[in-house]
Amino acid sequence: MPQFWVVFPVAEWPLFTLFTALGQSEGAHLMRPNFPRSLILLAALLPLFTNPLRAYATDTDVIAKWVQYTVDGVEARAVVKDRCPAIRIDGRSVGMVERAAPTEEHLNTVCTAKLPRGVRSVRLNGEHLPVPVEQPKRIVVMGDTGCRLSKKHGLYQSCDNDSLWPFAQVARSVEAAAPDLILYTGDYIYRESPCLDGDVGCKESPYIIYDPKDGEDVPARSHTWEADWLLPGQPVHRAAPLLLIRGNHEVCKRAGKGWFRYLDARPYSGDGDCEDATDPWVVTFRSMQIAVMDVTSTKDEHGNSRAPQFAAQLRQLDSELYKPAWIASPILRVRGRRRAQQRR
Repeated sequence: MPQFWVVFPVAEWPLFTLFTALGQSEGAHLMRPNFPRSLILLAALLPLFTNPLRAYATDTDVIAKWVQYTVDGVEARAVVKDRCPAIRIDGRSVGMVERAAPTEEHLNTVCTAKLPRGVRSVRLNGEHLPVPVEQPKRIVVMGDTGCRLSKKHGLYQSCDNDSLWPFAQVARSVEAAAPDLILYTGDYIYRESPCLDGDVGCKESPYIIYDPKDGEDVPARSHTWEADWLLPGQPVHRAAPLLLIRGNHEVCKRAGKGWFRYLDARPYSGDGDCEDATDPWVVTFRSMQIAVMDVTSTKDEHGNSRAPQFAAQLRQLDSELYKPAWIASPILRVRGRRRAQQRR
């Protein structure tokens, strides 16, 4: 019998849902060596072959690492301080490819490596990364996990307090649940204003300035991405491959540039451009499909509704989906309808 949990831990009532079923385990075999001295010598020389002349980053350079579904399959991604590291895929060392170089706004490097279908083992810096399964049986759905710092809303969470900003608690509980897949519904970044003077709960917290004034000191946006998602989300990154959805906090006028740099499912252009809307895409598993729709911008650059565009995308998906399917997109509130309902 499936089990179901709902937890509302963070800024805008994020959803944490877990479906459980029977899992599988694999055994490992250990072979005793006949020539221990030879093995000792081999172990001493092995780093010269796997990491010649420090061609790749060291352990301390990696800020965050995860596995995610993309339009072209499954990728391992890493955010590092310097050069892209080597990654071991089924025991073979492969150099990760640079996805995004450092900029004035984002001081880190984003790296990627495509994973082959049926991959069984992925290791980065000696740590295992989760591998995809053909038939996910345990699925976590979560989102809205950033720490709210908003002058507009008059809300300033205590970002250093796990009880008042419980993302760390939620992340650990997700890892403990051992899911096969994590469906992340967006809104990764919530730090959009400086902490108020005298507020020790969010003192010195990074934040994103969307419309800086001339001469205004603009903090690097990478610090905010690290504080709101890349660092506190590490237990989630370790737990299962991610299917990442864009939220309205990741529209172009907010944290959109960071979304395309770090998380978008498509190749990165590298020029820092941001698209207000992207086409839907589909992930196919053994007995189901998940279609991802980008509905974060409900109006185009001329102020016209995108509803006809969304309708056309749904018709397109209707022709592409041939298994039981989920359509994954952030659920946007229609304010006019809500107010009308409140007046009744």
